[in-house]
Amino acid sequence: MVECAHGNGPFANLTKAERIEVQTKLIEIIKKHAVQGLAITVDPLEYATFQKRLPFEPRLYEDAYTFCAQAIMTGVSVFIEKNPLVGSMAYFFEAGHKSAPQANEIMQRMFAQPRLKHQFRYAGHAFVEKQKSPAVQAADLLAWQWYTDRRHKVEGRPRRKDCVSLLQVHHNVVHIDSKELNRIANDTIAVVSGFGAKSS
Repeated sequence: MVECAHGNGPFANLTKAERIEVQTKLIEIIKKHAVQGLAITVDPLEYATFQKRLPFEPRLYEDAYTFCAQAIMTGVSVFIEKNPLVGSMAYFFEAGHKSAPQANEIMQRMFAQPRLKHQFRYAGHAFVEKQKSPAVQAADLLAWQWYTDRRHKVEGRPRRKDCVSLLQVHHNVVHIDSKELNRIANDTIAVVSGFGAKSS
């Protein structure tokens, strides 16, 4: 999506108008066929402050990427609960992120547990090259739009028209701000403290 927006890579020979046309058509395809889209953002600096408050090592969420991955999985769980006819789910991640090993470990730990494997209708997961997966490309478009929208909000700029169009249907998007991170940290501390009180 970044390449299309800025005219790089395979889009280098297209004019801005042509790139807008490509993106518009892609958004219409997503809106027509997507069942559910989920996107989440978190400020890395706010996340680092939150992480330091967690009362244990190793960190439950090693970095913002793995935190967001777990949050997305929670959203998937809610979707499955509301759609009990879902038979099985395969989970694909864009390959190449530095935190992919941590995300992979989380997935392996989760789905080693039969209860979670059933809850998430787990059929498998993989890290794939975006260029070879239209589904991951669609997710990338949503991720870029939501990230850009958050940045525009911070800068006092209006929402992009293509973002308005994309978010009209089938998408749940959220920014987890410092207030929500503090709530999560407080809940985590309370749970850990409770375990300590019981064991003492």
